Amino acid sequence: MINHLRVCSLLIMGVLMATPALAQLSYSLSGTVRDSASRQPLGRMAVVIDYEKATTGTYTDEQGRFTISLPSGRHIVVVRGVGYVPFRTSLYLRQHTTLNVDLPAVSGQLEEVVVTSKGYDRTVREPLLGVSRISMKTLERLPAALGEVDILRGLQLLPGVTSVGEAANGINIRGGTTDQNLILMDDTPIFNPTHMFGLFSVFPPDAVNGLDLYKGNVPARFGGRAASVLDISLKNPNLEQFRLTGGISLVSNKLTADMPLIKGKLGLLISARGAFNSPLLHLASPRLNDIKADFGDVVAKLFWRAGERSTVTAMGYFSKDFFQTNLLGSLANINATGTQYRHQTLNGMVRWFYTLTPRLNLQTTAIVAQYVPDIISLEAGSSNKVTLRQGLLQRQIKSNLNYQTEQSKTEVGLRVCLGLLFGQPIEQD
Repeated sequence: MINHLRVCSLLIMGVLMATPALAQLSYSLSGTVRDSASRQPLGRMAVVIDYEKATTGTYTDEQGRFTISLPSGRHIVVVRGVGYVPFRTSLYLRQHTTLNVDLPAVSGQLEEVVVTSKGYDRTVREPLLGVSRISMKTLERLPAALGEVDILRGLQLLPGVTSVGEAANGINIRGGTTDQNLILMDDTPIFNPTHMFGLFSVFPPDAVNGLDLYKGNVPARFGGRAASVLDISLKNPNLEQFRLTGGISLVSNKLTADMPLIKGKLGLLISARGAFNSPLLHLASPRLNDIKADFGDVVAKLFWRAGERSTVTAMGYFSKDFFQTNLLGSLANINATGTQYRHQTLNGMVRWFYTLTPRLNLQTTAIVAQYVPDIISLEAGSSNKVTLRQGLLQRQIKSNLNYQTEQSKTEVGLRVCLGLLFGQPIEQD
């Protein structure tokens, strides 16, 4: 009996002595850390256990492998490194375990970066009083009449800009009249800014890059105007890639070609628009059989990178309107059955730009602009046409020396302008 008691006591003591040993059992946790996209092993990645890096942490080797010995039980494993999204998991360790981790790079989650030449808050940051700068992308977001993007109608949404009225050319700015506005397209003056007596503007939307509207404090380089200056800039040709766009609508048909002639050095942009909808007017109503309304415009711009410091730009613009009606009055003392209005604009510009220093540049421009409006009366009882012709011809050459710092811009220039207003006596064909 005593022997049995001794045996039981020894067994109980053995179990009590073995219990601490069992509690100290440990297992290995190993694995490999890789890049989730390239599948390349990642070295020097921190493996942290239970958020205690100093006591129970390790690093991966150059092959991305790690091994750490842990006591049995539940543990929180964190794998992290610079440039990667941390990995966290919870596991219960009761045997030797392998844990392979794929870490996604942080760069894959970055938002898109938009690079623009004009910041969103440029008007707020720069002290430009009375100046509104609008890009063509902004005008394209505005509601368009019959699908036609119109610059002048878009400007009417700005404060201080109002419409002249139906069947009238131009816009009124701060109470001024249309002849008090200077409208420029790549430095060439536009004397008639609309087609069809104010229905559409003459500026081809696919070729326009942006515009600056000066409603006050007009810079001296424009010569000054009582009301405003509207400075419209055209796009430069693409020197790397060919692009062709176009469209067909009930109002007009348009086509734009942007092509590099010599890659990286010489490019050409051509944009044309035309409306030949007189047959549609006849179908709309018999009263419109004697009405004809057609217009068209085309602009071409050539850009040549002559060297590292100099560029040469040439631009040509042609616009023509034709409108015939028997409802409007004719010339005095002429018995006419109908009246035709034919307006034509022909502009040209050549600009040489040379960079003297990073802050100093020289720009020389030669400009010619011609506007010819004709009034033609169809004489009753014969096939004679009586034409009243007048026109405006302007030639200009100017040279500017520009010095610009981070805080200011200084411009010194010389301009010579020659304008000629001509008219011809009434001609009879």
